[in-house]
Amino acid sequence: MSSAPPLRLLLIEDSFAVAREFETALRTLEGERLHVHHVETLGEALRVLGARAVPFDCLVVDLRLSDVEGLPAVKRLRGVDPSAPIVVIAGEEDRGTAVEALRHGAQDLLIYPWQRTAELAVDLRRVVRGAIERRQQQAAHKPLPPNDDEETADLAAPPRADEDTAFVMRFQPWIQMEERRIYGIEAMLGSRATQDSPREILRAAETRGELGALSEWLLRRVGPLWRQWRSAGIAPPRLAVNVAPSELQARRFARSRLALLQEHGLSPGEMQFELAEDAIVEAGVKPLAELQELRAAGVRIVADNVGRSQVALLALARLPLDGIKLDYSLIESVRLQDRASRAAVRGLVAMCTELGITCCAVGVENETDFNASRELGIHFLQGYWVGRPQSQDAIARWLEACVPKAQRRPSPITAPPPAPPA
Repeated sequence: MSSAPPLRLLLIEDSFAVAREFETALRTLEGERLHVHHVETLGEALRVLGARAVPFDCLVVDLRLSDVEGLPAVKRLRGVDPSAPIVVIAGEEDRGTAVEALRHGAQDLLIYPWQRTAELAVDLRRVVRGAIERRQQQAAHKPLPPNDDEETADLAAPPRADEDTAFVMRFQPWIQMEERRIYGIEAMLGSRATQDSPREILRAAETRGELGALSEWLLRRVGPLWRQWRSAGIAPPRLAVNVAPSELQARRFARSRLALLQEHGLSPGEMQFELAEDAIVEAGVKPLAELQELRAAGVRIVADNVGRSQVALLALARLPLDGIKLDYSLIESVRLQDRASRAAVRGLVAMCTELGITCCAVGVENETDFNASRELGIHFLQGYWVGRPQSQDAIARWLEACVPKAQRRPSPITAPPPAPPA
């Protein structure tokens, strides 16, 4: 970052301790390039913005200030400086408001207290400089503002012209353990330009207001492939896609998503929607009703990354779920003979058994992981030992090698075949 340009920030934070921690951490990487103007109220921030000749590179604002709370702060900042990138700071209890702020002009969010790790400075810099880059890209594309008056506004945004060249699809299978049969394929987004994970890509699209269009793009691309595999007799029972928590906030999300499935030739009974564990717990009442409607139509709802956060098991058990996926970190800890992790996994498996839902281990990389998962009572596996994320041509060859073409449902396989090059 030695060649990075200066970073001029307006930090609007009424807690001196939070402001000092933010600036100190960020300065360890930015050094003399960092210039922070700290104010404690929105009123003072508006006066500074009105009198300043040189614009700030980014506005960082706490959603709970002494003179204003919540979305009004973002809206007033956007009104004074329409071009400035905005990063919001929010507590865990205000996570929903912070996500809503992304729809009203903010580029990214920070949840406080943030994890005080060696990577804190890197994370803060990534968020701030990423917000600046996304705002520049957003200005270049000039997307239409969200239309809150239309029921399907969140899902009907037009796809960007460069989507077909900017994104790629990757597919990763998972299997049922006892018979080692293919049970499903997860369709994931990849970026041609970066190494971002599928969830990072969804989050970036969320900040640009393009999440609905990107989700539709994925279904539009995967629909013909799935129908082709289905007619060839190699499609497993389930096709899984990731859903961002904020998508559930769209009006009539379930009905709109079911209409998309019908349009692209995908049956609800074949679909599995996966959401991060902590996000689905915190989503609120309305999204849960949307999930219930999807389940009633036949879509499976699965909580992903279970075990990464500190979500209470009781809260998780009360959700309308058909299954969970254990976070890869749990399987990694089991591999390292961590007794606490083994006990946690046994508890999660027992909960799934009691609730009658499935439990899938993610991150199974070798036979040791397979044997440990079997010992712990897990019935479904996903990971490199089963199959790596692959291109559409590679996964088609993988399926053809595993499933006789004459059969429409997955057949037993003697062992996971070697994954072809992605």
